[in-house]
Amino acid sequence: MTAPAPGQEPGNRLATLELIATIVAPLSLAIALLYYFGLMRSASFYAYFGVEESALGFTTVDYVRQSIDVLASPLIIFGGATLALLIIHAGFNRVATDDTVSSGTMMKRIVGVGTVSASLVLAAIVLPWPLYLQFPLIAIGLVLLEYLAAMIDTYRAKVGKYRFFIGFPLGIRRGLAALVVAVLLLVMSADVAKRQGQELARDFLANTAKMPYVTVYSEKELQISGPGVQAFNLDQLKYKNAAYHYRYTGLRLLARPPKKWVILPAGWTRNEMRAFVLEDSKAMRVDFGAVR
Repeated sequence: MTAPAPGQEPGNRLATLELIATIVAPLSLAIALLYYFGLMRSASFYAYFGVEESALGFTTVDYVRQSIDVLASPLIIFGGATLALLIIHAGFNRVATDDTVSSGTMMKRIVGVGTVSASLVLAAIVLPWPLYLQFPLIAIGLVLLEYLAAMIDTYRAKVGKYRFFIGFPLGIRRGLAALVVAVLLLVMSADVAKRQGQELARDFLANTAKMPYVTVYSEKELQISGPGVQAFNLDQLKYKNAAYHYRYTGLRLLARPPKKWVILPAGWTRNEMRAFVLEDSKAMRVDFGAVR
């Protein structure tokens, strides 16, 4: 066997580190974004019931799992926009490489797509649409405008007398467009996450009959009250040797975070927002009742 050439091993190590960085960096960014979207969705859901989400102790895995639904709408929009751009690109290439097509026809195509792009951006800014519609339209319009600028740069000979100056260098222009689009998509996804949390909360309220009843037993008084809740002191009911001294009925289970119970009064309303977060411990027992 021959010994490795001088400097070969450090070079291999450097290549390995570069490979790891290439994989880890985008993966870390993706996990951070998923965590953020899941956090927004969860916080919006529990805020609807008056619960401070940070007290529930959710893990990174919990937030990432909740963010999957959030990304459905942005991915559909991104996929549709990409397909539309590919169709437009195929059309431009066909016109640009066809010697029988005049520069005037080429410019008509450019002006037409540019008008549509500018109209999308203007409509999104002027009209009172929700963010999850405004931001995708602005992003799509900006991408199309940048694409048109790139086509003009690429096919200047075809454009002929219609040449005009694109002020920024291509790299800077595309970098700015990518940054703006990324920010818009980020804000849009966060808005979608918040809306999904609120819609899920409203769905829970509309289907409270599907939420299981729970009865809470406790060694100490928990001060649980609200519409439909009944509290009993078991010592006063002649249960002298009972392991638990208090019982609370008329409750429904909202969620089961790690080592916690989030419960609502059976008669919970938005007018009297009262929810309870109970720590899971040996000093407390939770019994489930049949949904009816």
